[in-house]
Amino acid sequence: MKFIFLLITFFFSLIARDNPFADVISNESFPISTNIPQTLTDLEYESFRLPNSARVLKRVIIEYQNLDGSVEKLSTTLDKKIDWHMPLVLKHRKAPAIGSRYKDKIKLSFIKFSTKAKQIKIKTKDKLIRHFMLVSPHRIVLDFKGSSHILSKSFGGFTKPFKKVRLGNHNGYYRVVVELDGQYEYQKQSKNSDIILSIR
Repeated sequence: MKFIFLLITFFFSLIARDNPFADVISNESFPISTNIPQTLTDLEYESFRLPNSARVLKRVIIEYQNLDGSVEKLSTTLDKKIDWHMPLVLKHRKAPAIGSRYKDKIKLSFIKFSTKAKQIKIKTKDKLIRHFMLVSPHRIVLDFKGSSHILSKSFGGFTKPFKKVRLGNHNGYYRVVVELDGQYEYQKQSKNSDIILSIR
């Protein structure tokens, strides 16, 4: 009995790990997430050639990555005749270039809004208390100390990705809501009395 116990102990010592507290999955095989942005080029034009046996294009499946990093697929049924001699083309039409200077959109006595490409600049002497994003629809909320002494107002006439700007009074502060046309992230920068929101 003593011999069997020693044999089992010896066997388990052979298969034991050197460090019992080390991770079972190595760092090399474990997926690592990062906040380092990927450097990707813009999609402009891609072409695909089908084999000479192709006659009908049944379905197109596009796999894309969302803002949160998740990957999904979009499938479209076509059932269209094709000529395999001609390539299939995927083209992404860009929005026309916007000038490099800010254009004034809203100008009130206590606050001014200007836009340029995917940036909106807010100029005010009032202190920013907080800022955050809400969804459905996606919108950036900014609370400023003080009172605007105006009734709630909504302003349109913006270019994408901005839809409209709303102002409203609250107890001890007023709120600015910048509504967007889709799902985005934003970055806030402060420069003198300007607050710049960059959408990406």
